[in-house]
Amino acid sequence: MIEGLKNFADKIPYPLGRIMGYAPMGIRLGSHYQNFSKLIDVSDSLIRRIQIEKIKNLIDFAGNQTLFYRNFFNEHGILSNSINSFKEYEKLPIVQKSDLQKFALDDRGVRRLALKRSNTGGTTGQPLDFYLEKTAYAREWAHMHAIWAMLGYRYTDEKITIRGKNIGSKFYKYNFNQNEFLINAYAPLEENLNACRELIIKRNIQWIHGYPSSVYSFLRELESLDAALFEILIKKVRGVFLGSEYPGPQYRNYIEQHCGLKSISWYGHSEMAVLAPEREPGSGIYYPFHSYGYAEAVPEGDTYRLVATSTHNLASPFIRYDTGDLIEPTFKDGLLECFRIKEGRNSDSVIDKNGRPISLTGLIFGRHHRAFDHSEHVQVRQPAPGKIEILVTSKEIRENWAELFDFSNAFFDVNFTQIDSPVRTPLGKVQLLLR
Repeated sequence: MIEGLKNFADKIPYPLGRIMGYAPMGIRLGSHYQNFSKLIDVSDSLIRRIQIEKIKNLIDFAGNQTLFYRNFFNEHGILSNSINSFKEYEKLPIVQKSDLQKFALDDRGVRRLALKRSNTGGTTGQPLDFYLEKTAYAREWAHMHAIWAMLGYRYTDEKITIRGKNIGSKFYKYNFNQNEFLINAYAPLEENLNACRELIIKRNIQWIHGYPSSVYSFLRELESLDAALFEILIKKVRGVFLGSEYPGPQYRNYIEQHCGLKSISWYGHSEMAVLAPEREPGSGIYYPFHSYGYAEAVPEGDTYRLVATSTHNLASPFIRYDTGDLIEPTFKDGLLECFRIKEGRNSDSVIDKNGRPISLTGLIFGRHHRAFDHSEHVQVRQPAPGKIEILVTSKEIRENWAELFDFSNAFFDVNFTQIDSPVRTPLGKVQLLLR
């Protein structure tokens, strides 16, 4: 029913939606939205006590209701009543995505508690399907609105959103659910400049939301096509919400320094076990919401892995689940307080001639390549160990991009290819590493 109402709301036209949009979110998403909003503001000491109780209940439920966890707990001798502290909990084995993939969805989830079926999208080559719990939308939007409110956002504000959603052939579409105008990321801006101008001038756009690469592309293209319209938009906009992708320095510097816009980003993933916003916009330091899930930093060699527990999702329990992300953590009272992303999903690295994994964040963004002054996007493909191909999206025609890159003291054979537009995923994301 909830999913049906959401689909119906997607079709509400702007004049009606603008009036209906003043209805409180607690009415639109129910009492669960209000409950989660209150939980966000609970003191650290109380929320930690709530967390450990939810973890105990989760282990008890999963062990009784799912075949996967029943087998897993029996194999490792785990009893729900033996967990009375975070230290005891963090002694339990970590669950890998590959462990879950060996079982059918209904052997590791409870369909009757599900809102809908979802999946990770498989961008790492490891797709995983799972259920979202019935309160998932209320939980997600209570926390997302809290993140955006750090810049002054109110749910009645209008925003434009630039992601990869298929909205047909139109340049934009109004979405009542979030009082937003969805921009068609696949529609050429030059061919839709009049529609873009009408949207910017007629509507009170205060925020921009989207993938960092998509926001960057839209603003940069608008500036090149119509500088006056670009300035009108920039003066209206109060801030930018950067989600779903790592906000690469090339994108963020343009948005913040060139456009003069505040931005905020957050860490999240499809499994909805961790949601962690920046407290200081632009810092790249992420603080997990304890009201959303339980996050840990687990040592591995000279780094740490981000491990998560979905404390609210009984439909598809994720218990000490390895997110696949490497982090640089900060601890408080022995528990994870905040972190920086070191490497994402085990994938944003390439192998050099010596067989060593090299982080692309450092190789591409850490060397201040002059090519960034002449390109819209830079992506990397690795055909074989020790070899990388740099794909450059640029309106400039250059024969020798190698002159604008500095790969000195890096052990790679490098080839360069210029392309007209970046390679995108089916969801419209621009990934640094292409597989």
